[in-house]
Amino acid sequence: MFLASTLVALALAAGPDTAQATASTAETKPAAEAKAKAKKVCYESKVSGSRLSRKTCVTTAPSKAEKDAAREEAEAAEAKPGA
Repeated sequence: MFLASTLVALALAAGPDTAQATASTAETKPAAEAKAKAKKVCYESKVSGSRLSRKTCVTTAPSKAEKDAAREEAEAAEAKPGA
């Protein structure tokens, strides 16, 4: 019982520190998401020895044209505020 109450007290005392840590990681998350957007393609495949089909998802790499377009958009966005 003493161990459980000690753990609860420690968890409550550590609450505000973890809230600040999550706030700082939330600021960096959108930049990482915008950088790594991969398309996901899902399909159902038949599995041998089973009557049920299995859903398989594969991420595809962006094509060269998509990469070039994204790079041009980023360059245009960087040049716009400075002008």
